[in-house]
Amino acid sequence: MQFFPRGGSVKSSIKALTSSLPFATINIVIVDIYIKMGLFLQVLTVLVMTVSMQGWLPRGCLEEERIALLHLKDSLNYPNGTSLPSWRIAHANCCDWERITCNSSTGRVTVLLLGSVRNEELGDWYFNASLFLPFQQLKGLALWGNRIAGWVENRGLLS
Repeated sequence: MQFFPRGGSVKSSIKALTSSLPFATINIVIVDIYIKMGLFLQVLTVLVMTVSMQGWLPRGCLEEERIALLHLKDSLNYPNGTSLPSWRIAHANCCDWERITCNSSTGRVTVLLLGSVRNEELGDWYFNASLFLPFQQLKGLALWGNRIAGWVENRGLLS
C-alpha cells in the first residue's frame, strides 16, 4: 500500500487511509486542524524571529555621533546663528537630520554635506577639528562656503 501517492496531497492520502475507519470524518478534521496549526506555528516562528532581530538592527545614529553633531551645529552657529534647524536634541535619530547620510547597517554617519550652512553675517569660522573624531566611518565631508578662517585648539568633546 502506497501511503503518499505521487501528485497527491497529504490530506488526500490521509483521507484515503482513514476512509474505512470509523469516525473517518473526525480524523480528517483533526488532521486538517493539525496541518493548519503547523502552518500557523511556522508563520508565528518567522514573525517572532523577525521582531526579535529588530533589537539587533541599528535604530539611528550612535549617541556619541549625535552629541558630536550637536556640538558641530553649535560651532557653525556661533555666536547666534540658526542653521541646521532639524538638528535638535529632541530628535534622537540624527540619520534623519538634513545634510547627513548614515550607513544603514551600522547606523554610523558616513557623509556630512555642510557646504554654505554658516550664515555669512556671523563672520569667519574657526572650527574645532576634534569635533570630527567620533565619526569613525565618515567618508565624505563638505565644508566649503562657510568662511573657514582657521581652527582652534582641541576643545569641546576632548577637553
